[in-house]
Amino acid sequence: MEATPHLQQPTAHGKRSGAARRKLRKERQAQLDAQFANLEIDPKKGPKLPAELVYHIMCLSKPPPADFHSKQAQDHRRFLCRLSLVCSLWREEAQKLLWKLVFLRTEQHVEGFLSGGAKMHLTEELAIGGVEEGSDSPMNGELVNKVLARTADLFVLSVNKVVDFDPTALTRANFTSE
Repeated sequence: MEATPHLQQPTAHGKRSGAARRKLRKERQAQLDAQFANLEIDPKKGPKLPAELVYHIMCLSKPPPADFHSKQAQDHRRFLCRLSLVCSLWREEAQKLLWKLVFLRTEQHVEGFLSGGAKMHLTEELAIGGVEEGSDSPMNGELVNKVLARTADLFVLSVNKVVDFDPTALTRANFTSE
């Protein structure tokens, strides 16, 4: 066992005087300063976790629900959006998870998705078409065909309320099985 430096003992009735407490506090602070003197942490930036660890924590923190259209799925997306606002590192990792599970309920959502560039290839689960109550306008099948042509390695696909959809697009789509 490592020998520790001798610290001042309490008085006979178990209490230290104010001066003794201050001296003891200084001694303890000096010990801590000596222990952590070699750490190189910039107090202005703070310590950083590796990106892989942040991503793993995000994956474990709130797993995605099985049902695309459930309230839990919407809550999960809101949670990831909030995580993406913490800092630039968290934004990048949260967006990877946001792009894995994509809901395209309107043609505007589809246009936005198609302008996503390389991030479209992160998509593993895709829900296309409106399923909300009162959403009677069907989606254009040509846009859905464009989405399927640009996505790779889809595990799950859900298509609802789409008109003029070319079913052969499903044979051209890149699906992956587990």
